[in-house]
Amino acid sequence: MLSKSEKKVLSELCYNGRATLSEIAKRTSLTRQTVYKAMKSLNKNIVEYYGPMFNPEKVGLEMRAFILISAQRKGFMQELSGALKEMDEVSQAHQVLGRYDILVEALVKSRKELTTLLYKLNKIEPVVRTETLLVTETFKFDTVGPVKKTLESGEAL
Repeated sequence: MLSKSEKKVLSELCYNGRATLSEIAKRTSLTRQTVYKAMKSLNKNIVEYYGPMFNPEKVGLEMRAFILISAQRKGFMQELSGALKEMDEVSQAHQVLGRYDILVEALVKSRKELTTLLYKLNKIEPVVRTETLLVTETFKFDTVGPVKKTLESGEAL
């Protein structure tokens, strides 16, 4: 459960992740010390990453694909997750429920690079089937909006 000050600080970070302690303190009417304590707690328990958000196309990664993976046997997750973590082309990998076991997001330069990745994936023993969905346009990518909504509603957290 987050304290009121942690919620205020997290809300400010949603608007400006690069804000200084002083700026956050001013906008939230909290002291710098309170903001510092809240930030320390958030960094330990909630915030997983600070860093730039890249547009993959602008750095040469022209293709985004979601790959659905079906595995053959129980106990596959450790082996498969280890292999996926080592693949630089894989930006996200999630265990999912449904017809498939894993959902992977891949960012690659070309069809050739995607084909190579798919061959690599299909060589991993527990993989029995993959289905690839090519992204033609991304019209929304927002991990902050749902957090802001939860903070503003006063539910959870």
